[in-house]
Amino acid sequence: MKYYIYHIPGIKIGCTKSLDRRIKQQGYKDYEILETHTCISKASTREIELQKEYGYKVDFARYEHSSKIGKLTPEQCSKGGKAKAPKHVKDRMSIIGSMSLPYFGQNDKLNIEQAQEIRRLRKLGVPVNEIKVQFGVSQATIYRILQNKTYKTK
Repeated sequence: MKYYIYHIPGIKIGCTKSLDRRIKQQGYKDYEILETHTCISKASTREIELQKEYGYKVDFARYEHSSKIGKLTPEQCSKGGKAKAPKHVKDRMSIIGSMSLPYFGQNDKLNIEQAQEIRRLRKLGVPVNEIKVQFGVSQATIYRILQNKTYKTK
């Protein structure tokens, strides 16, 4: 299987295994292929590295994780706000942070919704190291949330 890392100039860098379908789905025509990989993990890592290098918004979840949650339409992944997904997808939508959550910097404090999001991401298999980077908090903070020591649930 081939994984393509593509660049839509001025818009984004993404990763997909179905390049033509993905570009058409997103409604763009001009793009370039930056790299191809046969390993989904390597492609996921390089996508994030290239997003940082080019100065684009960095995806909240790695491609290898977000590709597992199902198919979303362009309307569900629209710019400028939270995606509106069908009921069966809503609980899993959070794994696609570039579509549903902003990046949280080092000085931002977490709220209960973010703590719940952290718990959901972890249940979906997103590594703690990725979660802590995206939320700008320490690994200890993530574990306290996961152990229900902070931001307690009922």
